[in-house]
Amino acid sequence: MGLYAYAFAGSAAGSLLLTPLSIRIGRIFGIVDQPAARKVHFRPTPRVGGLAIIAGAAPVIIPAMIHFSHLAGASLSAQVYHAVSPGRCGAFRAANDQA
Repeated sequence: MGLYAYAFAGSAAGSLLLTPLSIRIGRIFGIVDQPAARKVHFRPTPRVGGLAIIAGAAPVIIPAMIHFSHLAGASLSAQVYHAVSPGRCGAFRAANDQA
């Protein structure tokens, strides 16, 4: 049980620390979602928050996966898929994409 708690706490702390940085990077490089009639936000919103979560969780999750090696393949492949699949991650869409 202790390993799960450490993995959760480490992932949460890493994600919380990296989220403000990813917001700034999104604004600097123009990776933002623009407001429109059918959207709920009223100002440009950065679209790179998922990258902060992956970057914050990976240094903790990967050693945990090594410890539980029978789960490593499925977990790693799911993380890679969600991190790099262009259709699912707004950060990899064109900055001027209004969709």
